[in-house]
Amino acid sequence: MASSQPGHCELFAGALTLMGRTAGYPTRLVTGFRGGTWNPGSQNLVIRNSDAHAWCEIYDPVTKVWVRADPTPGAILPEQARTEESTEARLARISDRSWSAKFDGLRMFWYRRIVDFDQNSQVEMAREARHAIENWTKALKLIVNERLAAIRAWLQRPWDVARLAAWAFIIVTAFGLVLGWRGYGRGIWMRWRSGLTRRGADPVRREAGRWLRKIEECRTEATETELAPVRSELEQLRYGPRQNWPNPQGAFRRARRACRNARSSAA
Repeated sequence: MASSQPGHCELFAGALTLMGRTAGYPTRLVTGFRGGTWNPGSQNLVIRNSDAHAWCEIYDPVTKVWVRADPTPGAILPEQARTEESTEARLARISDRSWSAKFDGLRMFWYRRIVDFDQNSQVEMAREARHAIENWTKALKLIVNERLAAIRAWLQRPWDVARLAAWAFIIVTAFGLVLGWRGYGRGIWMRWRSGLTRRGADPVRREAGRWLRKIEECRTEATETELAPVRSELEQLRYGPRQNWPNPQGAFRRARRACRNARSSAA
């Protein structure tokens, strides 16, 4: 108590305990933890060794309660405590969103769901999954109902030339996109994918093999002449070098037309 050297919480609490008992007040020293941070990701309070603390409690014979007294410099006195702070406000104040807290959340998930995964954890996990699915379903229903109401209100509005023109433009554009994809887009996509393929079957070669099997199923003596050039193109796509390939989409389109004509002739 007479030292001028820096001290820590246990020294200050021990000094006040001696002073209180010397003055005739029942005083005791309490050790524990003060503070901590809230991890919003894993929903748990983190108490570290650095939160360890020591303080005093002095017995009040009038109220018959132990009153907390913290003599450590910088400590919050009882009358300065935030007595009216809500739980939400306190959690927001002590929340830790740093990367260290994120890694702590992963560690908590490991211990909760892997190391200590027992029947109670299974029940808790099932309950959380059910609540998540129910909330997701409610949100999805709300969005769908809102969209349906908006579409219903839009359809009930009077139709005029501008709306008819907009619908015609949408239909023509969609039809053009479908034709463009079937005529050119799919071939360009397959060529690009073919250039990226390093492992597994090439998508163009795989599609050519599929059409070769279909051509073989449709081939007869009457259709041999018509199917021969189509089969030759498909064989180039299936087995030939990429730089000598014909247009894959055109070859597949001609193969489809040749198979349809062969089936019509057989019928």
